[in-house]
Amino acid sequence: MKGQISDTGIIIPRVPERLRLGENDPYDPQIISFGPYHHGKPRLQDMEKYKWRYLEAILYRNTENPLERYITMMKDQETKIRSWYPHYFDISSEKFVEMMLLDSCFVVEYLLRCHQDFPDELSTILCMHNLIRYDILLLENQIPFFILNKIFELLSVTTSPPMDAHSSPLTDLAISYLNHATEQKVKLPPPEPVHHLLHLYHSFCLYTPKAEGESVTLDISAPVPYKGIPSATVLREAGIKFMRKEVAGSSLDVTFSNGKMEIPLLPVNAHTKPRLRNLVIFEQFYPNFRSDKSFSAYVEFINCLVTTPEDVALLYKEGIIHTCYGNKYAAGLLNQLNRGTAVKSKHYLTPLYLEVNKYRQNRKHKWRASLILSTFTFISLTTSDEEEGR
Repeated sequence: MKGQISDTGIIIPRVPERLRLGENDPYDPQIISFGPYHHGKPRLQDMEKYKWRYLEAILYRNTENPLERYITMMKDQETKIRSWYPHYFDISSEKFVEMMLLDSCFVVEYLLRCHQDFPDELSTILCMHNLIRYDILLLENQIPFFILNKIFELLSVTTSPPMDAHSSPLTDLAISYLNHATEQKVKLPPPEPVHHLLHLYHSFCLYTPKAEGESVTLDISAPVPYKGIPSATVLREAGIKFMRKEVAGSSLDVTFSNGKMEIPLLPVNAHTKPRLRNLVIFEQFYPNFRSDKSFSAYVEFINCLVTTPEDVALLYKEGIIHTCYGNKYAAGLLNQLNRGTAVKSKHYLTPLYLEVNKYRQNRKHKWRASLILSTFTFISLTTSDEEEGR
């Protein structure tokens, strides 16, 4: 079995049925495959011709390195690459090397063209870049980042000054692509090391500049509160106000203070479920994932907050949810985000849960005290009136 299991413990898994729950759309590529899991599917064949064209473009960028150099490098790395894909796939060594070379070269050339804003045939096809972005960030469609790096090293090209002294040029190129694709501007300290593009995207989505170096401190000895909080409409009845939070970084940065809950914008569209489900499932399989902030905790929070169409209507009115869907459909979609997944009992939103429930209890006690006082006052006044009448 030696050489058949990743020595780093990092794998690119298939999404198991217990997490698919009968659904394929959020996990299967729409137009292009990368890696072995969806290779050769008939509906993805139209993009194969572009992989050959991008390979030709890669060879043209540095004519000193012929195709044979790339093939030899890929053969040398074949065993290591295969160890990253734990599920069996029947493909010969020759076909595997060809597949990984074409897929890796396409990704590297695509990142270069996006960075250089280089127009080509793909740019003329409506929504093509959105579809590629969808597929390039699916868990089952990942390529080990180390092999992308080796392709990039053979190119010997320079792009721009590195964003970070410790990052690689290809990492900077990928961050540039994420900035462009998501219309954000994030100078992200990359994770060490980057395992694949979804891993980098995960770090990109969690990053908040102003929170750099900060961490959530939880009292480990404190009892764990009951899991979650009530829905948005129930919290509103308890006097809690909702506000849209404008953030420079992570959309997961939810806060609660003095009866006000601030939540960053949550777009609910065709990409919401695939995006969040792939990020959550990545966390489920990432070994020793230690960050308190996680998408697993965030989707649990959303699942608590949105249980009915009325919850969607409330958050839509406050500018927190943006969607063209009906309230019922949007509520059903958001309810499915954490199905089958697990989350640590203590995470970055645990202090928020504690504060929200404490606030509700205080409001309940004040309401009871006010009711008792009002009742006592009413009885006293009634008694006084009766005595005066006598």
